Amino acid sequence: MPQFKIYGASDDLIEVEGKPIQDEFNWYSDDKPCYLNFSDGTQLSCLYDQDGIWRFARTREGSATMRHEPGSVEEDRSDVVYLDGDIAWVEQWEEAVPTQKNMAEKMSELADRFRFWHDMPIEKLRAIYEIVRGRSVS
Repeated sequence: MPQFKIYGASDDLIEVEGKPIQDEFNWYSDDKPCYLNFSDGTQLSCLYDQDGIWRFARTREGSATMRHEPGSVEEDRSDVVYLDGDIAWVEQWEEAVPTQKNMAEKMSELADRFRFWHDMPIEKLRAIYEIVRGRSVS
C-alpha cells in the first residue's frame, strides 16, 4: 500500500497525504511548474495544464518507489502519484534547482520557526509536550 498520495485538488492546490505528512501547497501559474522535493531525494514537477488538469512528473528519482496514474480531461481528474518509501518531509520550490533566493527564504522561514520555539517559556513547552504525549496538564 502506498505511503503517500500526491494529487491536485483545484486550480491552485497540490495535496500530499500520508504519514507523517499531511500538507497542501499553493501554486498558480498558467505555464510554469513548481517542484515538490521529498526527503528521500524524489522530485516531482507539478503543472496545472491548459486543459485544467494537474500533471505530475518525476524529475529526480529518490529511494521511494513511484506509481503514476495519469489524469483525464474527460473525467476532470488530476494525475495521481503514489510514493512508497522512507519520507520524512516535503518542500515546494519554484525552480527545479533552488536559487540562492529560494534557499535564503527557506532558511529565514526555518529561523523564524526556531525563534518561536526558542523564545517560548519552558512551562509552555512542557505543557505542549505533555498534551502531545496524551497526558493532562494541571
